[in-house]
Amino acid sequence: MTPGERLKNILLSTTLGPITPFFGISNGNCECGRPPSDKHKPGKHPRAGGWQGKNATTDHATIRQWFGQYPDANFAAITGIDTVVLDLDVRPSTPSKPAKDGIAELAHLESMAGQRISPTVTVLSGSGTGAKHLYFTVPQNLLQLQKPKGTTAIDFQRSRQAVIVPGSRHLSGQFYTFAPGLSPAEIQIADLPDWLLALMRKTATTRTTTGTLNDIRTLFDDLLKIGPPPGSTPPGRLRSDDIVRRKMATVPMRLYPDNRSFSDSHWAWTLARNTCHHWDQYLRLWESSEIRRLPDTKCGRASYEADILEKAFLAQKQQWKSKFTQRPLEKTANPAIAKFIRKQAATHREVPRSPITKAVLQLHNQKPGLDDNGIARTLNLTGHFSRTVTRENVKRIRYAYQHLW
Repeated sequence: MTPGERLKNILLSTTLGPITPFFGISNGNCECGRPPSDKHKPGKHPRAGGWQGKNATTDHATIRQWFGQYPDANFAAITGIDTVVLDLDVRPSTPSKPAKDGIAELAHLESMAGQRISPTVTVLSGSGTGAKHLYFTVPQNLLQLQKPKGTTAIDFQRSRQAVIVPGSRHLSGQFYTFAPGLSPAEIQIADLPDWLLALMRKTATTRTTTGTLNDIRTLFDDLLKIGPPPGSTPPGRLRSDDIVRRKMATVPMRLYPDNRSFSDSHWAWTLARNTCHHWDQYLRLWESSEIRRLPDTKCGRASYEADILEKAFLAQKQQWKSKFTQRPLEKTANPAIAKFIRKQAATHREVPRSPITKAVLQLHNQKPGLDDNGIARTLNLTGHFSRTVTRENVKRIRYAYQHLW
């Protein structure tokens, strides 16, 4: 494909959405110089920030300028504004990944529905495997849609995502092109059919109730009662709120200046790690955090915050661990006791377990004016416990459960 043909295809792609420059492929490698990996897809990442906003445009003069400035660049269209995309992935199996065939999956969905998708603007991937991008008009209730249920090789590129456009080069060396007869100059962009939209609608979650979506305080209480999302990482060692706050003070609240949702998700994702997946502490520190009070915040809508919190908590699989390594058990003075203590520390929860702990916290909440001696004396007078409650017991409980004190 000649430079003139490349530019013609890129300019024609402005009908699909705002265009932004990406790193391209030069001499068989990504222009950025990084090797391929699971986290780096050559030729498929933006050159600079603002790719979803200020550095994305449909202005032909600006795109011509970019093309002259970056002759090997790839370009991408931003979805969710003019179009959405069904990305049909096709790839052979490898030792680490199974084969995928999005075209076969879509054909199966069509046969099950007894209907076919209307012809629409289609882009053929430069991978050479037959993968395709099908463009459609933006449907209503876009945020309530996801990729079709039961599929593994069909991705749904919806709001503020980038899709490589024709005129760009794949790592294989081949170019992305419009399918014959299916370019924007030859065919109109079709609507997603109703039968496919039905397969793409998100199922209602039972974790949040519609009656509390307008009340943040009630929502936090409900999330606390319901507990963490199923499948999330079990809680690890509990650390004090002050320690976690100090760790979070170094985490930027706007890591992605042009995308508040991504920034909020990143901060919540890091918070889940630093709280070691203690759901109570996670919700409490998020609720009191400054990120919810930034001038440009999207927080304040319970549905938005619940979605951010649950997805980030579920996605985070790591936990904050001390940089100091523990001495091997066999080298400790008493391996049996050391093993017991470490197990207790690793499984410590925020919910009080012993009757004395529960009684101390309850009495403190009822009579906050009592000091440690007063609490111990009052509990001993009840005669409910088989052993004497000492001032030292109360002190330890106070330090261990500062968040409930």
